[in-house]
Amino acid sequence: MATINPVPYQMISGRKDGELIIEIRNQEFAGIDQQEGRVEIAIENCLFNKVEIINKEKIDFKDISIAFFGCYIGELKIEQVISSNIHVSAYGSVLSGKIESDKLLGVELNNCLLNDNVFFINIRKIRITYTKENIKLSRWKALLKSLTGSNYRTLINGKQAYYIHDSKQLDFSSNFSSQKRKLLRLNLFIKYNKDVSDLSTSVANVQLDSLSISGSPNGKIGIESTKINKWYIYDFFPKGTVSFYNIEPEAKAVDTKIGIHQCNLDNTWFDNVSFVENPVILTILIRCKLTSLS
Repeated sequence: MATINPVPYQMISGRKDGELIIEIRNQEFAGIDQQEGRVEIAIENCLFNKVEIINKEKIDFKDISIAFFGCYIGELKIEQVISSNIHVSAYGSVLSGKIESDKLLGVELNNCLLNDNVFFINIRKIRITYTKENIKLSRWKALLKSLTGSNYRTLINGKQAYYIHDSKQLDFSSNFSSQKRKLLRLNLFIKYNKDVSDLSTSVANVQLDSLSISGSPNGKIGIESTKINKWYIYDFFPKGTVSFYNIEPEAKAVDTKIGIHQCNLDNTWFDNVSFVENPVILTILIRCKLTSLS
């Protein structure tokens, strides 16, 4: 497995690696001034079967951004992080993998496709967005052309599953048109740990094939203006306010349902939520408290 030690502000471009370790070390940052508005470690137009980012020491630098642009990452692994000033992002890329670290400043994905699924565990701040302003068609054409046996339709029609466990802050949103939102089969699984002081969860203007929420969140949760075909609320005991607003399934969706199992929903509001198109399954109803249904 090859290893590289990137130097700030030196672009990494056009690499094709089976497996690659990217090690962030203090010595590459020594004597380099921060350049506001620039990405410290930019990686573009690369193809990787597996990438592992590791950091074994604190980095004496204000903030360190690691960003992938137009890349394919068969498996992304980030677990060993010591420095608390590192932020990881991907734009217009295809990826899957697992990121688990409470040291990372945050993780951001914009206009990315998943090669099945990605796991985020103990991440302070997660931002996942689909925005019409940042679609780079030329970059996407080049990326898809480089993927043998793959094409645009195969990727977008595949399962796109986000598993988010014990995040402090989540923002999941889109400003795509309703027609474009239909193209992606997004699935979102959120699990909260009562011992993690989560701050907020926001899901807005997206279309989800399925949504699953469980655990004991402490912060505020807002899910609004979203089409959800199948959603499951189970073992859910929120301490903060939870609101579902303007929720309905996709028009003409065949498989739709709402399942609620072993919950206390005293602080949960359902406003303008369609229960007509979705068969509602209430399991062990005596342990569920529902208020403010509209």
